[in-house]
Amino acid sequence: MAAMLNGARPLSWFASILNCSVPQMLEEASNANLSRVPLFLPYLTGERSPHGDPNIQASFYGIEDATGRAEMARAVVEAIAFMMRDAKDSFGANVQMTGIIPVIGGGSRSTLILQTLASTLDQTVGRVKLGDQGAAYGAALLAEVGLGQRSQADLQIEPTFSDVFYPEKQAEVFMRLEQYRELYRSLKGLGNAG
Repeated sequence: MAAMLNGARPLSWFASILNCSVPQMLEEASNANLSRVPLFLPYLTGERSPHGDPNIQASFYGIEDATGRAEMARAVVEAIAFMMRDAKDSFGANVQMTGIIPVIGGGSRSTLILQTLASTLDQTVGRVKLGDQGAAYGAALLAEVGLGQRSQADLQIEPTFSDVFYPEKQAEVFMRLEQYRELYRSLKGLGNAG
């Protein structure tokens, strides 16, 4: 299990900076000039998994005169996927994920987020039908098990997917991932300076 502090928070944070909604920001990000996208470290509140680094801070790197809102928004989306890849890789090479990774919650509404996750994780991901209610439904099922109204076997529900996303553009993704990781290593000590 990976416990991350900065999953969706960077999206809502940057949307507030842009003075727009998260869906509006994601629409802009989907139209970004990919050759102008900077790197972004999404660590607004330090990070637990996999770094265990309460002092790392968020930052943009590689901004130039031609960098706009859309490119910065795209960097935020990309960084969230990179952070999840770091968490996945922290499990070690012996842990293999198989099948379609189900995605629920607000982020599952975004095709851009799901495609970015699939490519970055190098795994097929799926938008779960009724995924917006997934967490609440799961909590309700667990409560019913706790109250004895269901058995643990009832929790073995195979998700139904409305859309499936496959990895794309692996060479580009992994080049950017390595740059992201190098940025983290380069800035790691600066969080303690303040």
